[in-house]
Parts: sequence; C-alpha cells; structure tokens
Amino acid sequence: MILIELIQDVILGLNGEYAIQTRNIIIYFYITISVLFTFIVKLYRQNENLSLLISYRYTDYFDSEGKRIAKKDKVIYRNKIYSLYKEEKNWYLVDNNITEKIKLQEAVIDKEGKIKVYFYGMGERI
Repeated sequence: MILIELIQDVILGLNGEYAIQTRNIIIYFYITISVLFTFIVKLYRQNENLSLLISYRYTDYFDSEGKRIAKKDKVIYRNKIYSLYKEEKNWYLVDNNITEKIKLQEAVIDKEGKIKVYFYGMGERI
C-alpha cells in the first residue's frame, strides 16, 4: 500500500502537482531511516565478522610476494620447508624435526631468505 502511494506521489510530482500529504512524508521518512539503519547494521556486522575471521586465521606477517601468512601454512625459508609455531607472543618457524627454531619476524625481514608460502593450510585466501 505504501509503495503504491509512493509511486502515485512520484507520478503526480513529475506532472507538476504537489500532492504529497503530511502523513505520507512522515511514513517515507521512517521507512528511509529504517532502511538506512538496517543497511548500516548489516555492513557493520559483515565487517566485524570479517575482521574477527582474519585475526583468527592469520599471523601479522606477509611473505616476500606480499601474501598474508596464515597460522597453519607451511613456508619455504632458505630453501627449507618450515611449519609455524607460536610460543607466548612470538611466532617461530620450526622444521619437521624441531631441531631448528627461527623467529618469524626475523625471517620476514631477511631479504636473502625470501620467505614464501608453500602450503596453504587454511584453504582459500581472503
């Protein structure tokens, strides 16, 4: 019913007749506010969920190609494959035998080592 009245008011307005009643203006105002509010809430929730997902799945570091390193990825560093391991607040690269432990922060900074993501443990990238 409201949509029909809106179409009627728009058509009359295009014909040069100002026929919008005060009651209709108030209804259009509330509809506009509610649609905007719903849109903003949906956008907020979508972005909040995405930011939580990103912080849950990824470390704070990128490889030499600019790809984000996920928590369950395997990486190549100095021609050797490493897994990621977190101890307290620091991330480490650990080989299969756990004989060598390298800080991820230092490996990312090292330009000669060229750290690269080898295996996407978390699946598809965001």
